[in-house]
Amino acid sequence: MLLERPVIAINLKTYSESLGENAIEIAKAIEQIQTDQTPKYNPIIAPQAVDIRLLAKQTKINIFAQHAEAFDYGRNTGYNIVKSMKDAGAKGLIINHSEHKIELNKIEDVITAAKKEKMYVICCADTINQARAVACFEPDFVAIEPPELIGTDTSIAKEDPDLIKKIVKKIRFIQYNARILIGAGIKTRNDVDICVKNGANGVLLASGVVKAKNISAVLFELFG
Repeated sequence: MLLERPVIAINLKTYSESLGENAIEIAKAIEQIQTDQTPKYNPIIAPQAVDIRLLAKQTKINIFAQHAEAFDYGRNTGYNIVKSMKDAGAKGLIINHSEHKIELNKIEDVITAAKKEKMYVICCADTINQARAVACFEPDFVAIEPPELIGTDTSIAKEDPDLIKKIVKKIRFIQYNARILIGAGIKTRNDVDICVKNGANGVLLASGVVKAKNISAVLFELFG
């Protein structure tokens, strides 16, 4: 099951390198790597909304939507709602990413809606205080991503691994069983291992995979 092992969640964002058939290639590459050995990390992929059903039909990987609203069916033109994401094949959601922030009350609403649909939630936060606040809503994962490190080569795992321990401790002081993902600047298997060694339950990354010159090689290093 998804929660039995630490996770590596890959946000495909809206990069051309991870759209359509490219998203399928990434997902199938991960599946093949994990078929060849006993996996240490569970994979999550968050494709663009238009690709969720496509990936769900052609792969068995854990698919998360990049965002969703708590609205019910009806007059919600232009919105992706939780129920529709589940119907398309998503097993979970990423919400409140630094590139798509929402208000605290909406975070609670989406988490509640996702739980009703038996979907997982990764709720992002860009500060420890915000992470502590959203942890009170009991998402399945709290992902903390300092925005100044997103998309850079600066990894919190390498620069300040002790900070990971502090982050984990402060969040679990509020929600003792919170599962915590570390993001921003994470690119290598060593980064992932350092995060988990220091108490995290995995990582959330994007450009380290999607913008890599050799995506297959990066995936093999991460999951191999």
